Amino acid sequence: EFRRVLFRSEEEGEERNKVPQSPLRFVVVRLSYLCRREDLERRRLIFMYYGALAGMMKDGFIPFLEPALSGLYRVAEAPRQMEQTEGPQDEEELRQLALDTMQVLRDSVGSTLYLKAYREVKASIDSLRSERKRKRVTEVFTDPVRAAQRKLHKTETKKVSRKKKNEKYRELRHQA
Repeated sequence: EFRRVLFRSEEEGEERNKVPQSPLRFVVVRLSYLCRREDLERRRLIFMYYGALAGMMKDGFIPFLEPALSGLYRVAEAPRQMEQTEGPQDEEELRQLALDTMQVLRDSVGSTLYLKAYREVKASIDSLRSERKRKRVTEVFTDPVRAAQRKLHKTETKKVSRKKKNEKYRELRHQA
């Protein structure tokens, strides 16, 4: 039972890609999930690992291309967020590292295979985002209480963000 749960996403990917299970694929898929988190240093190390692995394996990296591109795409094409705990400069450095790693992947597996995998990753992420957006829109009619709570939470976060921004400018004014 435990093994089945661990390899569920891998088995679903195998049906689509017809890629045999391997311990390395398991590691690449799990690292792809880990780089969705907010830890900047962890994502940086994962991207460097992907680049080194692709450089060593060349065409052997093809079965791992989609899961690797998934995390890279999310960072490279992510909308810019104003308030970050690490700061915008660190975020931009991580984005540049993701773009560089994507270039290494493209060079190691070839443009045709890379672009095919890139399009598939982009399509799957876009479909997930549009599905979430559709659910948020229909939530107003299906669950108005939860929609109201979500809206209230959003306004509270905006208020807190505005206060932090004003506080930061106030401190800068007093320092000058």
